[in-house]
Amino acid sequence: DNSELDLGSSTIATSDLGTINYNGANNVITSNGSIDNTGANLTWGNNTILQLGSGGVITGGTIGSVGSGNVLISAINGSSVLDGVTLDTDLTIGTSGASATATLIINDGLTLNNGATVTLQQGPNSYSSKRYLTFAGTQTLGGTGEIVFGATSGAGSTQNHITANGTLTIGPNVTIRNSLLGNAFISNSDGTVNNEGSITAAVSYTHLRAHETR
Repeated sequence: DNSELDLGSSTIATSDLGTINYNGANNVITSNGSIDNTGANLTWGNNTILQLGSGGVITGGTIGSVGSGNVLISAINGSSVLDGVTLDTDLTIGTSGASATATLIINDGLTLNNGATVTLQQGPNSYSSKRYLTFAGTQTLGGTGEIVFGATSGAGSTQNHITANGTLTIGPNVTIRNSLLGNAFISNSDGTVNNEGSITAAVSYTHLRAHETR
């Protein structure tokens, strides 16, 4: 059985959520509002997706999961925000079935914990299904984990971007890589990307392009 909890566009604190238990095999919690997670640990149970929709914001603390089959999906379409959080679960920007552009905006840094993976998941339409991981202002992508450009089709058809409009420092234990054929871009509009980690094109015939990266 499947279950769904829609938090709407309300503003809530993690403590307001209490304990949520699902018995189904495919469960979804959706939020288009603001979750104040300052000093807290936002977790959810087995086989459950926490879906942060357009306009959704999570501020502070640690975002994790308990049990198996869990993932945070951000920005199905439009944009959502993570503000000063530690990510202790895998995160996907967009879905393979969502054709609209999807953007995850990072404020005040992002820390990857325990090998957490952020995947920019290419949608069904090549150039209209762009995925963006955008760092707003000077900040650090730190911790231990990886950013993966996930493509669903051949070279030249994908449009996945990491962008920065300030100084972005990529920490020494962070890997950025391609998973399949396609185009991936790391660029800054008004600043510098300081790479202390690893940026690799993991698959032959990929285009991994870095602009103004040091």
